[in-house]
Amino acid sequence: MGKSRTSPLQKTGSSIGVGGSIGGGNSSLFHNATNVTEAKNLLKTISNNASIEITNKDIPVINEAVKQIQARMKEYGLDTELIRKANNTSYMYEAGDAIKREFEREISQINSLNISSSEKSQYIKDLKDLNTQALKAQASNISQTVAGVAKRVSGSEKAQEKVSKIRGMKSDLIIKAKQKSDANNKSKESRDLTSAIKEAIDNKSLSFTYNGKTYTRKTTRSSSWISK
Repeated sequence: MGKSRTSPLQKTGSSIGVGGSIGGGNSSLFHNATNVTEAKNLLKTISNNASIEITNKDIPVINEAVKQIQARMKEYGLDTELIRKANNTSYMYEAGDAIKREFEREISQINSLNISSSEKSQYIKDLKDLNTQALKAQASNISQTVAGVAKRVSGSEKAQEKVSKIRGMKSDLIIKAKQKSDANNKSKESRDLTSAIKEAIDNKSLSFTYNGKTYTRKTTRSSSWISK
C-alpha cells in the first residue's frame, strides 16, 4: 500500500482561509458536508481556497470552519427590526438586507485573517457597531409613501451620505486588520525559513526547499544560501 497523503487543507488544521460572500446571506447553505462533493461545494461557498484538493479527511475541517462562521454570525447578528425599517425606507426596499449582506462578507473576511481570536472578535464587534449605525441612518430616511417624492429625494441624499461615510470607516477597519494579518504572516514565514535553514545546517545539507523555492550553498561550511 502507498503512503497516506496529508492534504494541504489538513496541514492547515481548522484555520481555513475564508473569504468572499457567505452565500449571499443565505444561511441554509450552511449544512454539514457528508461527502467530498458536498464538502467541495461548501468550500466554494465560504472560501477563496476552493481550488485546493480535498479528501474525506478534510470534511470535518470544512464543517468546523462553517460552524465557526455560523457562531460569529449568530453572536454578532444585526437587529432584525432595524433591517426591516431600513428596507421600508429605501428604494426597492432592500437597503437593510444589503447592509446585512455586507456585514456577513465582513465577518467572513475577518475570520480568514491570521490574527488572534480575541482580535477577530473585537473587529467584528466594531463592524457590528458601524453596520448598526448604517442601518439607523438608512432607517431615518423619509419614506416616499409618507412624504412624497420631493422630500424623499432630500432625505435619501442625507441617509446615503451617512451610509457612505460609514462604509469608508468599515473599509479602513478591515484594511487595518489585513495589515496586521500580513505582518503576522511575514513574521511566521521568517521564523519558518530560519528553522528550515537551521535544519539544513544540522543535517549538513547543500540544499533544501521551502515555500516552493530551493535554497542551495556550495559547501557545508558555507552560511550563504542562494534561492532559485
